[in-house]
Amino acid sequence: MSQMFHAVLVGTSGTVSLNANPGQLPGGATLQQLTNGIGGWALILALVALVVGAAVWALSQLMGREEFAALASEAVRTESDPTVRGEWQVEDVANGAAHP
Repeated sequence: MSQMFHAVLVGTSGTVSLNANPGQLPGGATLQQLTNGIGGWALILALVALVVGAAVWALSQLMGREEFAALASEAVRTESDPTVRGEWQVEDVANGAAHP
């Protein structure tokens, strides 16, 4: 929020000057810290999702189809996070396994 905006309006009644500085807004520093924190957490969660997806893919490559299908079916049945469940289902379908 260190950017400054400057505008000069010239009209019939004279010159009007406006110096808009978002850093001068009430709570601007707090809002910037909050935005930075949210961005940081978003990056961490994206990395976690990447690692989970890579782990599921690696398991699908290392195991036989039947063994992975059994593991995926169990994971889909017991997993509470719908995103993780979806990753298991995508890998399961990609490997040609059917699940309930």
